[in-house]
Amino acid sequence: MDGRLWMLSAVFMMMVVLFPAATSALRCLNCKGCSKFEDSQAVTCPSSADRCLKLQMPSGLINRECGDEKTCIDKKNDRDRFLAVHCCETNICNGGISSSRWTSSGVVVVAILLLLATSFRSFFRY
Repeated sequence: MDGRLWMLSAVFMMMVVLFPAATSALRCLNCKGCSKFEDSQAVTCPSSADRCLKLQMPSGLINRECGDEKTCIDKKNDRDRFLAVHCCETNICNGGISSSRWTSSGVVVVAILLLLATSFRSFFRY
C-alpha cells in the first residue's frame, strides 16, 4: 500500500470515529430512583428524543432518561423536585462522570496518530 493510500485510509477512519452517522438513534442510560450507577440500563431513545437527562432528586436518588430540549428546560425550572439537572446530546452521556466529546475524541486522535507514526516507521524501513 503506498503512503498516500495509507494516509487517506487513516483520515477516513478518524472521520468515522469522530463523526458518527447523524441518522443513528440516541442511546441513553435509563433508571428511575436509582441509588447506584449499576442500576442504569442503556436504552435506544425514540426519534423525538435528542437529549439524555440525569436528574438528581433531594432524596439523593437519580433519574436517568431520554428527553428533548423542552423536557430539559422544564426539569431545570422545577427546582422543587430536582437539585441538579444535566442534559447532554451524545450517546450514554448521562452517566456518572461528565466527559466532553472533544476530550474523548482527542484521546482517539492521539492514539491513531501514534499508531500511524509507528506504522510509517516500520513501512519505510523496507
